[in-house]
Amino acid sequence: GDYRIESRFASGNAVAVVDVSVRSGMMSAVEIDHAAGLARLSYVGAPDAHVSWLVTNDHGEQLPAIDGLSASVVLTPGAYTAKARIGTELLTASFDIAAGQERDILLGN
Repeated sequence: GDYRIESRFASGNAVAVVDVSVRSGMMSAVEIDHAAGLARLSYVGAPDAHVSWLVTNDHGEQLPAIDGLSASVVLTPGAYTAKARIGTELLTASFDIAAGQERDILLGN
């Protein structure tokens, strides 16, 4: 039959989709490539701080919040803003990501 395979990362907005046809008695292989980069977000400050990360793309679309001193997100190429909320303080960094790129985004006070 005909099938659609979708691959998504738990953290991030990268999605790869492929449609395949499977025939009875035939072996098939599918290879999926994600056009994405990896942003490693890290808070440099008190090691016991409660940090909530918010990542927004240049169209204003926000990824689900991620809690922790650090987080890794797989992102489609583009411009982003990362915000680290620590209590009432909000730290912000803007960055670009390209396919295949790995970026370290450090925020601290």
